[in-house]
Amino acid sequence: MQTDNEMVQDAAVNAFTAIAKLSKEHIEKNYDFSMPYLIITLVNANDKSNLMLRGNALECISTVSMVVGKEKFRDDLKQVMEVLKSIQESQVKEFGTVVFCLEACCRICMCMGKEFLPYISTVMPPLTECAQLEPNRIVFSDELEDRYAFFHRGLAFSIISELVLLTPFNIISGESVGFLVSSFATKGLAQAKSLACDLLSLYAHELEEDFYQWISEAAPVLVPLLKFYMDIDVRKNASKALCSLLHSAELAVEKGTTQGGNRSYFKQLCGDIIMALGDALYTEPETEVCASIMLALNVCLEICGPPLNEDQVHSIIDEIKHVITESSHNRGELTEREKSENFDAEGAELLMKEIEKAEEVFSSVGGILSTLIKTLKAAFLPFLDELSSSLMPMMVSFSS
Repeated sequence: MQTDNEMVQDAAVNAFTAIAKLSKEHIEKNYDFSMPYLIITLVNANDKSNLMLRGNALECISTVSMVVGKEKFRDDLKQVMEVLKSIQESQVKEFGTVVFCLEACCRICMCMGKEFLPYISTVMPPLTECAQLEPNRIVFSDELEDRYAFFHRGLAFSIISELVLLTPFNIISGESVGFLVSSFATKGLAQAKSLACDLLSLYAHELEEDFYQWISEAAPVLVPLLKFYMDIDVRKNASKALCSLLHSAELAVEKGTTQGGNRSYFKQLCGDIIMALGDALYTEPETEVCASIMLALNVCLEICGPPLNEDQVHSIIDEIKHVITESSHNRGELTEREKSENFDAEGAELLMKEIEKAEEVFSSVGGILSTLIKTLKAAFLPFLDELSSSLMPMMVSFSS
């Protein structure tokens, strides 16, 4: 890392990242010696000619932070975050750099937990911008694709596991010099938005009630993504993220970290998120996403409890009836495929997967109804009568 050869520096940083993932004990022993060199490498990679090195240094430092833990990383936290902040401020239009920064901040947050709270204000602006990215903000060409080949990396991660899986990420933004419509543009835009949903969910999960002040900023960004029809993962991740926001708000109210007046905001937030999920459910064309939204809806109903009013419950019931009708119809079409002359082993496998997705939807319907019954008790009886005509075909579908 001390050489003047950027290619060698980059290879050294990548090797260090790989070693950090495999050898926690030895990384801890060498942390005090190696981290200063990593930070120097990050600071010196400050122009467009060495963006690859900068991105890899960000990944390495944040990965090491997760490996060694907050007790070891705490002394370097402030300096690293100051560098990250300066990068975001100086290169805000270089979207690839912003993505690397967001991913690094996420790992550091997972390392530091609530000690990361003072820095969340640095993260949120580029994060919400990422979630709201529009196609005309992305530019692609063969030349740029070759030059920025390192953007073919992004992180797929979950809230409860370490960020270790690398997936393709090919995206670069610039001034309005044109937009080439291609599959790369669609994929890059979708991955950016999906990443933003994951990050918002993770921050809400890690910071719990302390994320409350950012919910009013994050929720309006996530709701439109429930209908981002260019990509199913964006819609699924947006629904999960809304659950995390609502849970954060619930904890804030329970632990008294908000003023009394904010209880009314929590009630409003419950209604807004549940209605948004229900509205998305009504127009969702994919069975897989439908099941994901219904799972999120059930979790939100459990969080919200009795505050739902009659109109909101009516709306949910109408959406459930619609889902049952559509799922039953789709399942009937699926079974008709078996009678086709072209039906083969591959078709049978696809058919089985589709049927499994449909059954997942039906299972989610049962979960939502169970939650509503527990919440509303006897007050739910009129709605049950209203649902009976839709539930009977569902029972027949399961029995067959």
